[in-house]
Amino acid sequence: PEKIKNNNDAYIPLLEEVLLDAKESGVLVKIELKGPGTVQPVIELVDKLDMVDQCYFSSFDPERIALVRQIRPELKVDGTFKYKTGVLFES
Repeated sequence: PEKIKNNNDAYIPLLEEVLLDAKESGVLVKIELKGPGTVQPVIELVDKLDMVDQCYFSSFDPERIALVRQIRPELKVDGTFKYKTGVLFES
């Protein structure tokens, strides 16, 4: 994909680039699922990079979190969800 720059030539990294840096450094990442159609490709990217343990999924839209649970319902041995999620606000 083409690199995105703003008017000041500041570089905006792709999510994959951010995740690769995070993977290398070991930091945890909270991924905000903002728009329609974001859940599936983001989950696939996290899976592809083998970063499930480093990523948390959040959204202001509870339906997006429900979709994460529907797509990846796996539980860890302790009974918690393997794909960690959180809704930022509840109505």
